[in-house]
Amino acid sequence: MDEVFKAIKNRRSVREYEETHLAKGDIDLLLDAAVWAPTAMNTQQVHFVVVQTESARKKLSKKVQDLVKKHNPEHKLRELDDPIFYNAPLLIILCAKKDSKWADIDCALAAQNMMLAAYSIDIASCFIGFACLLDEDEETRRELGISDEYKIVAPLVFGKARGEYPALKLRNPPDIFKWL
Repeated sequence: MDEVFKAIKNRRSVREYEETHLAKGDIDLLLDAAVWAPTAMNTQQVHFVVVQTESARKKLSKKVQDLVKKHNPEHKLRELDDPIFYNAPLLIILCAKKDSKWADIDCALAAQNMMLAAYSIDIASCFIGFACLLDEDEETRRELGISDEYKIVAPLVFGKARGEYPALKLRNPPDIFKWL
């Protein structure tokens, strides 16, 4: 099977990570994969916040947990030491301008490139949708260097998977509305 299709079909969202930090070269490779993603009219409007320190990740995880409880007091997060970022050693937050019509799509394309590139070098990943709630907290945004004209679009964690990758689950066939 072609290596690209192998990565597409076998990459899984991983929620258990070893504490091992990733090498700077591997992080640079992930960021390089992101900037090679297509963007609307080649605007290249994806911006990044890289969070490596454990103290910063823990603080952000706690803030996300508080925001989840605020929005949905009934929601029960997993009972883990870090139920948001799963103790992954690397968090990269993809951001884009709020007033750009295509920014969310550009960030999604960059995120997919990063996750596929990570898989190709035996680094696990997971998209952390709850962490988009950080966009609501002005103090956190300032601490992350995200100015008012930008928004958080795609928070991703990376690291070495603890144990086995999650099992491959079959996908439904394409649901085609019409083929003209």
